[in-house]
Amino acid sequence: MISNLSSNDISDEKITVEIPPWALPKEEITFYVKLCKGLDFSKIHIVLPDCLEFKDTINVTKLEESNNDIKILDIGRSKLSKYDYFGITVASRELFDELAVQSKVSITLFEADGNQISTQTSARIFRPKLEFQQIPEQILLKNVKDTTLPIHLKFKGFGDISLRIECNVGGDLVSEGGTSLIENIFQGMLREGFLEAEPENIEKRDFQINKATLTRDLDEFKFKLKDPEYLKSLEKDKKISSETIEWLKSFDQSKQEKFMNVLYDNMEGYLIKKLVDMFSRNLSRHLQIDSGTNISTKIQAKLTKLNLKIFYRDLNGNAYAPLETSLDIVDKRKSDSEIHVTIPIKIEKVDETEAYKNVGEMIIPNVS
Repeated sequence: MISNLSSNDISDEKITVEIPPWALPKEEITFYVKLCKGLDFSKIHIVLPDCLEFKDTINVTKLEESNNDIKILDIGRSKLSKYDYFGITVASRELFDELAVQSKVSITLFEADGNQISTQTSARIFRPKLEFQQIPEQILLKNVKDTTLPIHLKFKGFGDISLRIECNVGGDLVSEGGTSLIENIFQGMLREGFLEAEPENIEKRDFQINKATLTRDLDEFKFKLKDPEYLKSLEKDKKISSETIEWLKSFDQSKQEKFMNVLYDNMEGYLIKKLVDMFSRNLSRHLQIDSGTNISTKIQAKLTKLNLKIFYRDLNGNAYAPLETSLDIVDKRKSDSEIHVTIPIKIEKVDETEAYKNVGEMIIPNVS
């Protein structure tokens, strides 16, 4: 997550501080203090602001720490290195309301001869924020098949996020969907067939798939394939042939291992294809949206109150306050009969005009 180190905070040729130019809330930030080779010091005093939490050290052999007051008394030294160094790892304690904060860290070097050198560095922390930009106050049921809930969102700040949409009527959960990305891709493979080659022009899109994460998710999914209830759920997908379902049910241990090997070989290319398809719609470069979310409920009255929440979290796992709203489902049909409806939730637009760019160069206020 953390980008390349920068070394803008330099107060003296004897001491240099390098710190990543940005991090997400609660993400670990390691700053390095480089010292002139063989520099003799009695202690290095580091004071962290209250909003930061001390986590760990690197190459520190003796220290004293209490309430964010850190005294480095000795460090490891190597004859082969061009300089001596140590590292301090910190993280923000809480999520900030502000989209960007800069927290100052004070560092004072006490040389053995009594000379003092003071410098500062800053932990720069950014967060994403999602807002409703436009959402209907009512869903009008006329032609039920053509009914959707269109939503426009606004993205502010910095950092990619994933969404989960939840709806309820009278306290009962009425939203459906929410399958994992791997499950969605797997079901897409069953419907569309396995790729024989990766999509063209992938390099122009500059996509990179984390293969370690993909392998872990596939290993977890392998156990789901053994679950009879999961296979039953696939039978409800009319785009997946009955022959395919029966084929999956016929797997013994050996066949499943062979199938998973094929899945491993094809999953990365199929995932890239889906990303290319998604970005070709120019919806958003910061949001991962569960496109399978629907409202599924019985309409028993002419007016039904629907409560909707959109939960979102960043790539560091931070969960932010959800977006919440209420709207009415108004039954405009001539018939008074009860009806079961499935209403797709459609994210039509994401406004990113207030998304941060070049955060490493931004000037932001300091907090204590």
